[in-house]
Amino acid sequence: MSDRTLRLLSASIGGVIALQGLWAFLAPRSFFDALATFEPYNAHFLRDIGSFQMGIGVAGVVGALRTRAVVVGLAGLATFQTVHVISHVIDRDAGGRPGLDIPALGALAALTVVALVIAVRQDRDDPGRTT
Repeated sequence: MSDRTLRLLSASIGGVIALQGLWAFLAPRSFFDALATFEPYNAHFLRDIGSFQMGIGVAGVVGALRTRAVVVGLAGLATFQTVHVISHVIDRDAGGRPGLDIPALGALAALTVVALVIAVRQDRDDPGRTT
């Protein structure tokens, strides 16, 4: 299979997974009713699942566009971490420990985004970089 075909598959599959994640995140009840009929219904859990799926999907898409594993990994992690924080903000009254969870998850998300920016800048400055 050619490199072009593999990249197209990676981007296509990643895109589908990311869209499923977006659906679970934005419309957890609809996602539950149509695809994830595992009782009991839990909107926050489905939003979290959506954030995971978006991160995995973004990694698939970025993997089709970039060859450096650290950029691909950080893109997926940054997507997951950022959307996961948003999930906890949306559901701050649903349980958990929002006073601890949101700042801690926010700090991880920020750190991951900073690392991604650094990795992308390294690629821009040295396109042949492999490490």
